[in-house]
Formats: sequence, C-alpha cells, structure tokens
Amino acid sequence: MHDGTNPECTCESCSNRPSSNKHNKIDTSLSNGSSLIPNGNNNSQQMHDEFTANGLSRVELVRLIEQALHEIGYSKAAEMLEKESGICALSPIVVQFRSAVLNADWNLADKLLPELNAFESDVQQQKARAVLCEQKYLELLESGDSESALNVLQNDLAPLHSTKVVQEACDGSRNRPELHRLTLLLMCRSAEELKERAVWRGSGIESRSEVIHKLQALMRSSVLLPDSRLESLLGNALDIQKQNAMFPYTLQTQPSLLENLSFSKHKLPCKEIAVLTKHSDEVWFVQFSHNGKYLASASKDRTVRIWDTRSVPFQNIAVFNGHTESLSYLSWSPDDSMLLSCGNDRAVCLWELSSSSRKHTLTKHAEGVTCCAWLPDSTQFVTGGTDRNIHLWNADSGSCTHTFVQGGRINDLAITPDGTKMVVLCSEKKITVYNLIERVKVYEIQETENSTSVSMS
Repeated sequence: MHDGTNPECTCESCSNRPSSNKHNKIDTSLSNGSSLIPNGNNNSQQMHDEFTANGLSRVELVRLIEQALHEIGYSKAAEMLEKESGICALSPIVVQFRSAVLNADWNLADKLLPELNAFESDVQQQKARAVLCEQKYLELLESGDSESALNVLQNDLAPLHSTKVVQEACDGSRNRPELHRLTLLLMCRSAEELKERAVWRGSGIESRSEVIHKLQALMRSSVLLPDSRLESLLGNALDIQKQNAMFPYTLQTQPSLLENLSFSKHKLPCKEIAVLTKHSDEVWFVQFSHNGKYLASASKDRTVRIWDTRSVPFQNIAVFNGHTESLSYLSWSPDDSMLLSCGNDRAVCLWELSSSSRKHTLTKHAEGVTCCAWLPDSTQFVTGGTDRNIHLWNADSGSCTHTFVQGGRINDLAITPDGTKMVVLCSEKKITVYNLIERVKVYEIQETENSTSVSMS
C-alpha cells in the first residue's frame, strides 16, 4: 500500500494529504526536478541506471509515460507505474496548485505559487502572479462584482504592472499599457462586451486551462510538465519522418508509431492524368479547395472555371464571368463555400459555389488587385493591390471594415491559422506583420531582395 511519502507522487492519497513545508517543497537535487524514492519492490538497481540504452533519461521517460496514461484514461495503470518505479509525474503541491487554478480558488493558487520553487528568477514569479491576478480580475468583472474586481486591480495588478518587464510579459503586442487596458474593462456594460474587448473566453475550464499554459511558459518544465508532452514528442517524430520520407510517396499509406516510413519512387506522380483545355487564353493561377474536391483556375481570358476533381478527367462544372481584365489570384474560403477572384481590373469578386453566382463585386482598390486571403471563420477576408492598400472585408455584407496602408505595392499576404495576425510582402523589400485584433502593425523585417510569395502552415 502506498505510504504517501513520495514528494513527486500524484496519487489520491498524496493529493489529499494536508500541505506542509516539509512535504510540499519540490526536491531540486536532481537536474530534472524529480525525486526517486525506492519502495518495497527492490528496484534500486533500476533507479541507479539513470539513462536507457538509447540515452534517454529514465526519470523523464517514466514521468511522461505516467502523464500520458492519465491523459488517455489509464489512471490505475499510471498509479501502478508510480508505485513500482518510485517516480511520479508531478509533486502533490503542483497537483494542488493546478486544481486551485482550474477551480478558480485564486487565494490558494496565489498562496502556493511561491512554494512551487518553479521559477528561474523572482521576475518570472511576478509575471506568473500577474497572469493569475488578471484571470481573477476578469472573472470578478464577469460575475458583476465590480467592487472586488477594483480591489484586485488596485492592490494586486497595479503594483505588478508598475514594472516594465511584467507589463511587457502580459501582452507585448498591445499598443497601449496593459494596466490601462485592464482599467478600461471596468466600463464594460455586459459580460459579452467584456469578453469581446478583453479577447477572453469567459470564466470556465477553457480560459483557466489557458492560464495553465501561460504559467507553463514561465515555469521550469521539470516542475509543471507541458500538457500531452509525450504525444507531442511522438507527433513531432512522425512529422520528421513524413518530411524525410516524402510522405505520401511512401510504401506505407499512413504514418504509424510502429514502423518507420520508407520512401518509394514508384509512388511519385510522374504520369499525366488530365489536360484541362477549356480556357481560351493563358492560365495564371490555380488552387484546390481545402477538401480536395474542386480545382479553381483563373485565366487571362477573364474567367474563373471550377473543376470537379473526383473523376478523371476533371469535369468543368462552372464558369464564372464578371471580370473585365485578366485574373491573377484566387482564394477558397476555409469552408469551401465561397471563392474570391481578383486581377488587373481592380475588382474583387466573391462567388458562391452552391449557386455558381456572384455575391459581391468590390471595387475599392484604385489599381490592380494582386492577392487575397481569408480569415479562418470564413466571414472576413483581406485583399491587397498595387495601390499599396490592404482592405479588410465582411463577406456577408461586402463592406470594407478597415484599411491598412502599406509603404509599397503588395506582392502577397497570408493570415495565421488563428486569424490574429497578417503577414504582408511588399515591393519595398519588407515583410510586415499586423495584429488583426488591434489592427496595428506589430513589426517589420527588412530584406535585401523582394519576396513574392508567402504561405502559412
């Protein structure tokens, strides 16, 4: 039976044990932050073998396996491994701290924070406390307890944000001081307005889990393991295999943890299966839909053609007419329900695939339109042109909601997968990054030559 003396154990008996400085301090005598405590299984020789045959730390490996077992639902197996190995994934105080954060026990979380012994410096610890206090402040505001929220702002957040380093740590991309931004949230008239202005999910497990993730970036990883760490490592290993073996041109049809991928030259696409000849002039741009069912092509003949790729040869199922000059760019909406087309006639056309009809013709650009890109929710998109302007559009109304003025002609642009940033290439040999939430320029990268294309993974 587990005696509950292991300072690294996460089992129920340890988690419920009353806190004390003697047992809740994390043992940092080992470089990985974990304790090895022999038990009745006489496995001391195994514990003295610090590394596996492949050079991996035995302690780190066991901790990750235990974490993975808990995450995929095999908690009893994880507890058995803890008992046999004498190695535990997290210390009781870390388990207690995580529970306090996830259950919004902010006073307990604030009390336990300095006892974690998890930070490289006092500055890092202060940054972590600022993260906790901000979440507490937002949850109090959402609940309507403005008086308590104001108390947290004045007595906790204000002193923390008096130092520049803590202010920058909370969100260096914002264009006004963080404390001022938090103060303005007191004026929100509803919970929905608060969440929108704070760019916050609201109180609950999702936003509190984000707090844990922010804290993980500030703490030593040996103390608070990143979530799903083993799964993340295995995923990265598969990605490297796929890259090295040129997947999907491999003997295997799917990647597997059980074997290495093997490249097969016979899988390379080296045979022509179709020639599409419906356009009457040069084809300047093609793009597959995200689901792979359709191909869109744009031509100098001023038309857009939609091809069904599910049969060979591809079938031309729609022709979009509406432009007066040659076309140079296309972009499918993330849900594949709409398509943008643009070119030398200064117009941007928004087409609906279901009806093969034109929903909007947008003519705000003063010169040719060179590129366009969607935000991930399929409700907004951006367009860039040689007039040096980038317009942000509402797809439903067709209205321009904001204009970014760039220094040079726009060569290409792309949106990050989370929809928060836009990367722009222009003729001034610059890469510019914009914050789409605040609608401000974040930074620029000066190049020695022009870049002509950009794509986000």
